Amino acid sequence: MKFQSLITIVIVSLTLLSCNEIMPFIPEPKPPEDIEKKVLIEEFTGVNCVQCPAGSAEIENLISIYGDDLVAISVHAGFFATPNNLNEFDFRTQDGNDLASYLGEPIGYPSAVVDRKIFNGQSDLQSSQSEWAGFIASQFELKPVSSLALSQSYDNSTRELSFTASGIFNAVPTEAVYISAVMTESGIIDGQITPEGWKQEYVHKHLYRGAITNFDGEVLGSSFSLGDTFEKSYNFTIPDEWNAANCELIVYLHYNEEQKEILQVESTQLEE
Repeated sequence: MKFQSLITIVIVSLTLLSCNEIMPFIPEPKPPEDIEKKVLIEEFTGVNCVQCPAGSAEIENLISIYGDDLVAISVHAGFFATPNNLNEFDFRTQDGNDLASYLGEPIGYPSAVVDRKIFNGQSDLQSSQSEWAGFIASQFELKPVSSLALSQSYDNSTRELSFTASGIFNAVPTEAVYISAVMTESGIIDGQITPEGWKQEYVHKHLYRGAITNFDGEVLGSSFSLGDTFEKSYNFTIPDEWNAANCELIVYLHYNEEQKEILQVESTQLEE
């Protein structure tokens, strides 16, 4: 992907909620000609899925090609996600189960949803590993509907995260636009079945920890015109059992009525 320099004007918030509070910088949205499409892949996986490590490896391969322009979420849900007595952790979440039902539970694993879009030849959103690369490549060819920028601040002592999502619409959305914010965590070591047998020291990446918004998002607006801007701020406390240093904040704009397609996605590591 071609990366262009980010030119931003820093707007300093003067809202005095606390004399000790450090407000995040909010970058001005990019002009339409500088907006690049990013792609979201939501993988459905499980610790008892023997083929899922190959799916995870394929996602890492695709990330090596596209870099930060490809954002990955790995959701442990369904039959294969049930831990056994060798697992230390249970990676299933209610949000993950709800998300699987919302997007359509896969028939086989590994499976993934690319930008929540039904591509030619598909009857539903789920796709097999052999289809991911082609679907992702085709999404990068699209003109993005909107830009999306994230600014955030994290206080390690209180584990409080404050962040703002902002952007500008480069095209007119065809229906109401929703915004979702979720957290993932990488570098978690726990057991996983593999084609070679059980691997106790398996490294799980992009693990879906849960949603900050509703799992299916919240309404950003019902009508936008070309050039309209938006700004949305949130606060979230990182649970003690999550390793904040390995957590990633992911925010995406999407439809949630006639369609579910992802319009734009952005991610960032937590920074103090």
